[in-house]
Amino acid sequence: MQRLLLILLIFLFSACSSVSEEEKEKLRAETEALAAELGQLRQEAVILDRALTNVYKEKDRVVDQINNLSGAGGAQPQNLAGMPIGGPAAIAQDSLPGGASDGQTGPRKYIAQRGDTLSQLAKDNNTTVQAIVQLNPFLNNREGYMVWERDELLLP
Repeated sequence: MQRLLLILLIFLFSACSSVSEEEKEKLRAETEALAAELGQLRQEAVILDRALTNVYKEKDRVVDQINNLSGAGGAQPQNLAGMPIGGPAAIAQDSLPGGASDGQTGPRKYIAQRGDTLSQLAKDNNTTVQAIVQLNPFLNNREGYMVWERDELLLP
């Protein structure tokens, strides 16, 4: 792809009669440098993608450990906001904001996808942004209540 782009640019530069040979050569050199930089950026993106995948795997491993600990008896572990850790099953129905008077069995876990927003999730689930934030207090610590890909959310 880079080579095709380079060939196309060289063709375009050579077609311009108002550009001197010296300017054409300078543009060719700049184009080659940009192509090399693009290749380096692509390599860095692959490395970052692999690192992010490893972070998600580690996060999943830690969450599994926490869930295993919470099922081993004793007191229910809590996060910094005082909410039980372990997903929807860890939260008693009567402890939920607003209860469950709408006939649902309680909140359900949702894994956020790329591009999800709180307003769209609220609309899709016939609820409000405030109700989702109440069930997911960690969102209060994020500027603009940002939802990140692979966030584990509770939805009413």
